[in-house]
Amino acid sequence: MSNNSGGLRIGCYALSITLAASVGCSSRRIAAVKVFDPSTLSQLADGDFAEGVAGKAPQRWLLGARPSNAYSAMVVAQACHYGKQCAMVQSKVAGSPPDGLAFLHQVVNASAFRGKKFVFQASVRAEVSGTPNVARLLVRVHRENGESSFFDNMGEHPITSKRWARYEIAGLISSDARDIEVGMQLAGVGIAWLDSASLNFSK
Repeated sequence: MSNNSGGLRIGCYALSITLAASVGCSSRRIAAVKVFDPSTLSQLADGDFAEGVAGKAPQRWLLGARPSNAYSAMVVAQACHYGKQCAMVQSKVAGSPPDGLAFLHQVVNASAFRGKKFVFQASVRAEVSGTPNVARLLVRVHRENGESSFFDNMGEHPITSKRWARYEIAGLISSDARDIEVGMQLAGVGIAWLDSASLNFSK
């Protein structure tokens, strides 16, 4: 892990696996110590963006944006955190709406992971200035009826640092979960980078 991540905080999951099972467990930065022992490999496709082509949209990821023409996402091959490539999401023009929002994400079928604890981790940095311009990780778990059984978008800990840091969101997959939506948001105007994303589940 890079040494430039700065003042990392160990959140409730690092302190107690039991606490992490609570839906109320908040997102946080994580320490360099490995705090989760997954029984499976990451369930995300191309979490390190190695399959993509620099300058092109990430192949295995979806970009949702409001307005739809105000943001773009591409694979880049410079100044990434771990590997040779990472993803960059940016507002296209300085005059983009201040309430605009972009979401680079994947959707994972939840049927095989019902009742299991999860950890979504990723490296993020952002070049943003002023409210409401921030980056965030996000996890949303949908029930079969379409309602959300889990939602965390780092509301209390938005990302505004230009330095790479590792973040995580941990929680529990409900027994009636349909799918798991995970990714990075860019709110307002600016640029945000995403690298080495992973979604792991406990035994």
